[in-house]
Amino acid sequence: MADRMSPLVLSTESVSAQEAFDYWRDSVCAMYVRMQVDPLTSADFHARIEYATLENSVGLSRVRADAQRARRRPVDLQADAEDCVLGVITLDGQAVLEQDGRTVDAKPGTLIFLDSTRPYSATWTSTYEELVVQVPTRSISVTDTRSLTAQAFGPGTVAPVVTSCFTSLFDLVSTGPAQAAPLVPHALGLFGAAVATAARRKSEPEEITAVLRQQVFDFLHSHACDPELGADTVASACGVSRRTLYRIVGGGGVAHHIREIRIDRAKKLLQRERYQSMGAIAAACGFGSESGFHRAFRESVGATPADYRQMVRP
Repeated sequence: MADRMSPLVLSTESVSAQEAFDYWRDSVCAMYVRMQVDPLTSADFHARIEYATLENSVGLSRVRADAQRARRRPVDLQADAEDCVLGVITLDGQAVLEQDGRTVDAKPGTLIFLDSTRPYSATWTSTYEELVVQVPTRSISVTDTRSLTAQAFGPGTVAPVVTSCFTSLFDLVSTGPAQAAPLVPHALGLFGAAVATAARRKSEPEEITAVLRQQVFDFLHSHACDPELGADTVASACGVSRRTLYRIVGGGGVAHHIREIRIDRAKKLLQRERYQSMGAIAAACGFGSESGFHRAFRESVGATPADYRQMVRP
């Protein structure tokens, strides 16, 4: 599965300027769904898709492209082998999306759903970047998606959690597919919770757990450098009991995950900061003492911090 997850890259840089938009139109239809795509600029067109296939035919992709308009027309609806729900996460730029009689502005940080079984359109007036989660309709527990399409979900909704999860997952898929594979079911559960919330349907227990787990790990990554961080602090900040917290984080408990996050940061510092002292690195990563850092690092990595720095030096 890990090898299959490695992103396929399609870029207009691989063809001549005269062929660029035709190549892009074909790429969009091949990776997503059949639609009419037209440029909105007479200048040279540049675009790029990095597309990874996860389990159960779920697609995760990052798109960066110049201004254009895409229309999913009635004539296009019968051209695809499988229907899907698209979760569009805007990272940069702006767009106007239309479906089911609604028009919505897509801005950085928003999550918007579209359903390939009905016509829709999207217009980008300038260069944009977005993350697209593509899930087969058969995997979605909402039977009628008309209540969730073409609406912007942003701060104060599940959108920031979904954005954080899938942005991190895509980065991991790009650099370490084998490490990303175990996280895919959790991410898909989170997507299901977002769909349920958008459709105003009560989430299933596993979907609720997926949202809580993402919130907990977002908090751990943001606060791991605090040497006083512990289970009580995490539980209080995330609004769960200690018992629920330990059920959410799974094997090893909270302390184990905090330590692993700190070790991972220490490894990056040891590789990047060739002359920073071990005491400074220990403090920067949240360890209470240099000796505690040395012991934890050796237990986790199998080498001392100094030996590890020597091994990874350019």
